[in-house]
Amino acid sequence: MLTHATERPPATAQGGNGEGLRDLPADPRGGNAFGGEEPGASNCFSGIFHETRSAASLAGGQPRPAHTVCWRDCDLNWERLQERALGALRDGRPALAAWNWRLAWLVARMRFDRRDPRQAASLANLGLAARLAGRERLACRRYAAALRRWGTVPAWIDTMTIARRGRSSLFHLQSEALHWDAYERSLRSDAMRLARDVASRLNAASRSQPPPGRTGDRWPGEKPATFDDLRKFLGAALLIAADTPGPDDNQD
Repeated sequence: MLTHATERPPATAQGGNGEGLRDLPADPRGGNAFGGEEPGASNCFSGIFHETRSAASLAGGQPRPAHTVCWRDCDLNWERLQERALGALRDGRPALAAWNWRLAWLVARMRFDRRDPRQAASLANLGLAARLAGRERLACRRYAAALRRWGTVPAWIDTMTIARRGRSSLFHLQSEALHWDAYERSLRSDAMRLARDVASRLNAASRSQPPPGRTGDRWPGEKPATFDDLRKFLGAALLIAADTPGPDDNQD
């Protein structure tokens, strides 16, 4: 377990890179990403990609808080979409879960680097969406693609930026300051172990075998309050939904 915290997101998340919707990628399932499945879908999508001005601009060029430097609206939106999908899945609404997973995949495709672990996580959840729809071969291909992308995660962990954590006492603040290098190494080691566990789960899912554990159940209790690369990794690792494989329908 890497962290215990409750989320207190910044009032204004960081702005993005200003990308428009003209390069909107196709839905990975094929066809239009919206397909008329949800009323007002295009408005919802446009809202997801609306980026606010950076906090630095709003503050007249003042330095941004350390806990928000690495974060943009799209980072928080990706988390929210994955959380909504898990909630819909728990409520027995797989179509709504799949809808949110597709939107999260589009966020990842348009806003995140290809090596970002959240791209692999998004593909994995699209694999579950296909599995729930009875398209087992497609599900296995998506899980296999997610596993290939997850192969870059160890290198990503080695270079990720880990911000100093907020502490509740002066003693813990001083201890962290004195032993930060050891503390950071411990966090990276824990992240590597979790990354290996996720790789095992993706490998099992790509072979139509039941993945061990349900990491999505851990996210509410382990979501960091600090907005840094470690939170991005934990979101990718812990927001991958799990389900048992379905029968092969012989569809491509």
